Amino acid sequence: MKRRKFLAGAGLAAGAAVTPALAQAPAQFRWKLQSANPAGTPHMTLLNKFASNVDKMSNGRLKIEVLTSGAIVNPFEILDAVNKGVVDCGQWWTHYATGKHPAGGLFSAPLGGSGSGLDQMGQLAWYMRGGGRDLYLEYYQKVLKTDVMPFLYAPDGPECFGWFKKPVTSVAEFTKLRFRISSGLPSDVLKDMGGVPMTIQGLHQAIDIADVIFNGAKWRSLPPDLQAIVEVALTASLFEAMLFFAHENAKALVLIKAKGVTMFDAPPDYAPAFIKSSKKVLAALEAKDPFFKKVLESQRAFANVVVPYTRETSKLSTLISGAAAI
Repeated sequence: MKRRKFLAGAGLAAGAAVTPALAQAPAQFRWKLQSANPAGTPHMTLLNKFASNVDKMSNGRLKIEVLTSGAIVNPFEILDAVNKGVVDCGQWWTHYATGKHPAGGLFSAPLGGSGSGLDQMGQLAWYMRGGGRDLYLEYYQKVLKTDVMPFLYAPDGPECFGWFKKPVTSVAEFTKLRFRISSGLPSDVLKDMGGVPMTIQGLHQAIDIADVIFNGAKWRSLPPDLQAIVEVALTASLFEAMLFFAHENAKALVLIKAKGVTMFDAPPDYAPAFIKSSKKVLAALEAKDPFFKKVLESQRAFANVVVPYTRETSKLSTLISGAAAI
């Protein structure tokens, strides 16, 4: 009798051991991402493509709803809103934070290479491979003391020199005009040149790279595979944006020419004057701030390796474009 009870109990125990556990459904995440751009702009297209890629790669586990500028907060309030969790994530430009610390301009709108000669591709290469990303994280998380996870996501430069009623032939003529330009470093340089900057959301930058930033607690709540999916999707966005703007800007150039817009080169004395003032503004800031100096020195060291290669390959680009039947 005892033996039968023991066997019955053993059988019950064995049965319990092999009964499969009920599978847990994977966690679902629903986030809102507010852009600094209004509806119908290129960044809304790119952000929705990024959100769609995340949705597909995560099999619907992470869905990101993209909102237009002002849906929750104003564009310049996006960092503070993401830091406080008012918004899960946001898109803006790091140079919007130059009022908090001037090094912000070195990451997203660095005065045509921070006086080091880096072009937009060189700037991205520094960010991805030359230690730039570590400094970028340090800027947001330690210098600004915000609990966010930021990423560069879309290079949208270079932008045109400007829009004028008639061609500008010299720096002296140019500096008499009230000129719309990005706040921060570009505006400071124009002032040093003797110009009159009108500080509005950026225009006329040789390098301009947009960011997506995530609330730190929200980011840490994601399992590692979803974090990796977001990172991969944002890296893909860098490439997607380069192709997008190369094509869309080329089509826009054809369109504006057809509507009577005349293209002209910047005055021959503009570039030397801009570079001279850029170096003066940068030197003053790096003398005051150790972190600003740290970022600049990193960019210069990377430029010493990359710029000679860029100069050589640009010759080939000029040669090939010269063969086009246009």
